[in-house]
Amino acid sequence: MRVSSSTCVLLMLKFIYADACTPTISGSSSIDLVVGNSHLLSCSYTSCTSKRTITWTVNGKSPSASTLTYTYSTSQNSANNTVHNGNSKFTYIPSRPSSSDPNSVKVICMAGSSTDSDSVTVNVQYGPEVVTLNTTSTFNVTEGNPTPQVACHSICNPSCTYKFHKDGSSSSVSSSSVFYISSIGRSNSGFYKCTATNRVSSRISSDRFELNVQYPPAFFWTITPSSSVVEGTVVSFVFKPSTTGNPPVYEFQQCSHYVGTTFLRHISYTRSSSEVSFTIQNASITDRGTYMCNVTNGIPNPSGDFFVTRSRSLTIKTPPLILMETKNVRETGKNYTLSVEFISLFYGPEVRWFRIMDDQTGEGAQNSKLSIVSYNVTKDNVTFNIPSYGATLTTKYAGRYVTFVKNGMGDAVVEYVVGLQGNEMETGADKAIIAVGSTFLVLGILAVAVTGFLLYKLYKERKAAKKEYREKHASIFLPPSAHALTPGGEIAGEVNPMDVSLRIENDDDSTPGHLAPDPPSLFDGEKEKDNAIYENNEIKHPQNTYGPDPSSKLTSSPLYETPRMVTEEEMRSKLKKNPHPYANEKNSPKPKPAKKPLKPNAKDGDYANFSFKKGQNYENHELKS
Repeated sequence: MRVSSSTCVLLMLKFIYADACTPTISGSSSIDLVVGNSHLLSCSYTSCTSKRTITWTVNGKSPSASTLTYTYSTSQNSANNTVHNGNSKFTYIPSRPSSSDPNSVKVICMAGSSTDSDSVTVNVQYGPEVVTLNTTSTFNVTEGNPTPQVACHSICNPSCTYKFHKDGSSSSVSSSSVFYISSIGRSNSGFYKCTATNRVSSRISSDRFELNVQYPPAFFWTITPSSSVVEGTVVSFVFKPSTTGNPPVYEFQQCSHYVGTTFLRHISYTRSSSEVSFTIQNASITDRGTYMCNVTNGIPNPSGDFFVTRSRSLTIKTPPLILMETKNVRETGKNYTLSVEFISLFYGPEVRWFRIMDDQTGEGAQNSKLSIVSYNVTKDNVTFNIPSYGATLTTKYAGRYVTFVKNGMGDAVVEYVVGLQGNEMETGADKAIIAVGSTFLVLGILAVAVTGFLLYKLYKERKAAKKEYREKHASIFLPPSAHALTPGGEIAGEVNPMDVSLRIENDDDSTPGHLAPDPPSLFDGEKEKDNAIYENNEIKHPQNTYGPDPSSKLTSSPLYETPRMVTEEEMRSKLKKNPHPYANEKNSPKPKPAKKPLKPNAKDGDYANFSFKKGQNYENHELKS
């Protein structure tokens, strides 16, 4: 550094003048001193022509006498004259300055007058004494959002650094005098304090603030026994939290049942403090689909949605369910096309065709074809889809055919008789008889009788198959109880959707139609109804006959049925057991022909107080035509 000539002259004069009785403080002209610590200052002069008193001031104020010591002496100079010397020591202990006072202190040593003096600057240092926060509030912050800014302050020299940390933890969260987190997580919940630190000392704030991080809950489903069950199983659903939200108070909006994207119904559930549950009795194919529940605690997720929505699928495993109304036989040229459609859920179906030969066990039929068919089922004005299959066979041979449908749950069989002119479900026997009848009128009349018998037999087979299927799948045909329907007609609680009226439409046919005939209407007393069997002038119980069940509560047609073939031997056996149309009436084993009308209660061949003639059949007390 370049020093001017005038500065050099002044320094030389000061040195010369110092030798001529100027006081000097030993050591550096500037020192750092921590509050409470002591520092010894020494001030002296020599070669004064007279004794001078040494005095000290700290920022213009005299220090305590107990901190000062003095020493004076005389000596001879080079001219052999008496000169005076002086020395004083000052023990300085700085105190903490007030907030309005500066942190630097000037200490002056004087010898006689203020013009003869020297000084030193003391930088008073101190650590934080009080650490304060600008707020002590509780902040409710949604997870993922930024926090409010909280400022920390303390008076320090040198300046302090600041750290925020959770109460009870030494790990810092923010290293600044202002607390701020741009995206808060649920682990940041808690109380926070601030620590101020410099090289002198460190201090923690006595105040604190709270962060309450709020977040939505996480929910999941449990399904008992599993999410894939056999038809008729009781299935229990529980919708409960896997992670408790904050606040842990939930509002359940609704639970719903869907198939695909089609809404079917709201589910009536039982609720506890944190979960909901409901049960499906006798699960059927219309219970398949997705179950979804919504819950909220009023806190949105990062995408802004307030509702936590979770869903779970239920699969119903069933044996093949043949849609009997789709059974079809068509003749094109010299070929016959046989077709049927059926439902096979969960398992992939296997279809085989057989042609039954006379005196043979049967042979495999060729050209089997399996395709996917879609059915729309309407319930409570809501249409949903049931995936189905269609099977076809093309053959040039007339005769009896059997379709055997199998999956992992069971099998179903349907029989065809091919060979008649016209539409489906006409038998080969009918066709042959009609052909002969075109040549022989008498044989034609006989063919009509045979046809009637075969149709009657087919009716009985269907009735037996329906009964057998309903016994196997009773849950499908049970109607809903009165308390299970809400005033608006909505299915509620544990009602099986299969229990209500269903209407089915083929996608290829715009005309809706029932898959099965409507059940017979109820009747009582002696009123005659078609197909009814009477006993004691009342309908005979369906367990003992093939007639309709008057105690049935059916209100709708069944969606499907699996038929069972009844052999001729079984039919003959049943007819042998009850060859007469009346029950509980006296009948001689071998009635004799009566020439005259018998009186009431006659012993020989009396039928319900009416005359009996050999070779004539009676029904409902009248001569059968």
